[in-house]
Amino acid sequence: MSSISINNLTKSYGNVQVLHGIDLEIQDREFIVLVGPSGCGKSTLLRMIAGLENISDGDLYIDGSRMNKVSPQKRDLAMVFQSYALYPHMSVAENMGFSLSLRGEPKSVIEKEVGEAAKVLHLEDYLERLPKNLSGGQRQRVAMGRAIVRHPKAFLFDEPLSNLDAKLRTHMRAEIKQLHQALGATSIYVTHDQIEAMTLADRIVVLNAGRIEQVGTPLELFDKPMTKFVAGFIGAPTMNFFDGVVEIGEDQTPLVRFGGVSFRMPQNARVERNMPVTIGIRPQHLCVTSSAERNGSQGVRASIELIEQTGCETNLLLDVAGAPFIVQTKNRFHAHAPDKLYVHLDTETMHVFDTANEQRLN
Repeated sequence: MSSISINNLTKSYGNVQVLHGIDLEIQDREFIVLVGPSGCGKSTLLRMIAGLENISDGDLYIDGSRMNKVSPQKRDLAMVFQSYALYPHMSVAENMGFSLSLRGEPKSVIEKEVGEAAKVLHLEDYLERLPKNLSGGQRQRVAMGRAIVRHPKAFLFDEPLSNLDAKLRTHMRAEIKQLHQALGATSIYVTHDQIEAMTLADRIVVLNAGRIEQVGTPLELFDKPMTKFVAGFIGAPTMNFFDGVVEIGEDQTPLVRFGGVSFRMPQNARVERNMPVTIGIRPQHLCVTSSAERNGSQGVRASIELIEQTGCETNLLLDVAGAPFIVQTKNRFHAHAPDKLYVHLDTETMHVFDTANEQRLN
């Protein structure tokens, strides 16, 4: 397997620049997930690594060798597409071994490699079938098997699970993770689904409008998002935000006012008096009660807009001082809209952002 180095990579279509100075180091055997909303440039970046898109500026290195002008077939990378891209007239075994046939490998070698890949992917009983006789998950495993038999320097996945239903996506997600652990393969995976990113990645690269917002482990991005965009994109349900202005209490403690109540801010927040800030709090870190006071702290009055019962958890959609809030609790909630209650904020779980540039302040 291989390391990949991306240095100040840019991509333009005419006068429109879609990638802006991408810098990224991918280590040998690492599983990297590129995540972001539609149009952020993640698939374009993957195709540039594969050689399917030209590089406008910057450099791409694989194992220290510059790849800018190297053709896709000479980069020794295997790509798994969203559409499977299987030959309908070929059997599973023929599809999986096709690249080896083109390479002129002996039949015995092809059968050995296809057999080993089929065993890893639990496809031994399907080798003689045509793709039309397979389920969506089985077809995706065949596409992955076709990549595995090549023993490439790295695997590139372009939203491979997008065409599958929710239950099958969860199953295939686990299979891809187990496959990575078994092969120890360098892998780059593109998705717009942040749950896929969180469960699969060693490190996540969050892209927004052609720029990298943050790179880190799943828990680093969840616990300490460096921008408001990352905070709102990573985590489900999405983070709650409200805007406020910094006040300084009598004991010099920074405060923020919301809904007629002043809340203490984290002591390590780099803020000044009268500074506009945006506070983010995850739905799992909010507490709701029927009383205004809890452990000596004052709650903000809220009204219930909607209750979503998911079995293990309950999502409360609230109106808090005119702002929409989501609270997620493991308790069964038997209130009804538009009942009133109080929302309590925990200082230690607050994420503080500069309203002007949306950068983290604590």
